[in-house]
Amino acid sequence: MPVLDAVLAVFILINVLAAGVVGFVASAWRSFELGWPALAGVLLGFVRIWDQFLSSSSRFEVRFAVFCDQLGDYLEGILQVVLDYMEKAFQPAPEDRARRLRRLPLRRVSAWDMQHGVGALQQRTCAICLEDWTYAEQIRELPTCGHAFHARCADDWLAMQRRCPTCRARVLDA
Repeated sequence: MPVLDAVLAVFILINVLAAGVVGFVASAWRSFELGWPALAGVLLGFVRIWDQFLSSSSRFEVRFAVFCDQLGDYLEGILQVVLDYMEKAFQPAPEDRARRLRRLPLRRVSAWDMQHGVGALQQRTCAICLEDWTYAEQIRELPTCGHAFHARCADDWLAMQRRCPTCRARVLDA
């Protein structure tokens, strides 16, 4: 059994080092903008998890399960930071988004809409604020999916998101 433990420990170490290289490259990229503490933080996180694995007195199977869980959570956190950074880096400028938002159709609720519902989906309420339509109120009916919202609700939502709040269809593509 000690041979199996040693083989598994070496396998884990190789995986940790590979994950560390990925984390190192991501941190090095960020360190040009944020300074060296970001790189040191990532490396210290890996060292902390590895040290807990080695210093635990539990059975190997328990140590391994805890190690995998902690490492998975840690890598997921690093990946989420990288994805958030990429999303912010590639978002359009606010004035560009406002220009595209103004291109979406804007209309008023009619008497027919009040009786039958708005649009092809015959909605009777705004899915963002959950309030019923009122006569002559301004609404936006999204061309990609047909969902309708109060103009103020849709504008606030689409200022932060590119997708319909109901079905997640892309609305503000370039």
